[in-house]
Amino acid sequence: MTMSKLIKWNGVMTIITGSLFLIWSGLLASIAPSLTSGFELVDMVRDDFWTEYNVVGSLASILLPLTLIGLYAGQASKTGLTGLVGFLTAFFGGLLLAWIQLEETFVWPVLSAEAPTLVDLEGPLFEDPAFLATFFASGLLFMVGFLVFAVASFRARIFPRWSSVFLGVGAALFGIGTALFGIGDALFDMGGVLVIARTVGVLLLATALVWLGYSQYRYLIIV
Repeated sequence: MTMSKLIKWNGVMTIITGSLFLIWSGLLASIAPSLTSGFELVDMVRDDFWTEYNVVGSLASILLPLTLIGLYAGQASKTGLTGLVGFLTAFFGGLLLAWIQLEETFVWPVLSAEAPTLVDLEGPLFEDPAFLATFFASGLLFMVGFLVFAVASFRARIFPRWSSVFLGVGAALFGIGTALFGIGDALFDMGGVLVIARTVGVLLLATALVWLGYSQYRYLIIV
């Protein structure tokens, strides 16, 4: 199979990944906290559909770094060093995100049932510097990597420019929501706001991925 065909079919995987993120954002919105109500993370995790909903997000998170390879390969000659730096940073940020998402999906429900204080934003887990550093590093790498990659893609003009804007803004919102999760609640009492920021970020990111994947499959000529 030629490189062009591989990248073309990567477009299909990108559409699937974006669609999964889109479904996930809608599912999370149905159990996300209201800004007018008190936010308790443990209540979200204890929701009957938490695991089922987040399995969708876990699958999308695992596929995301793979789709990024094809998105970069299709425009590598035009994005230069900026594109490479953005790609590598976003790739490793995406790997960390996938690990965290799997933990949230399968470990947190067990903790909420057996030791609910561990899934409390004021509990010992969210006061542990190493645990919070994992969220911060993942969110920061994800945000910076995708922002740099989106800027490089925007300047390269290989994909529709607005898809790059959606990608950058969505990744920034999701990255901030992830990086400050726990820290933000402890300092500013804004855990609910950060959950909503992550949800909106996923929605924009998903839209960008579907758009990019369609363009990759339908129109992309390797340059």
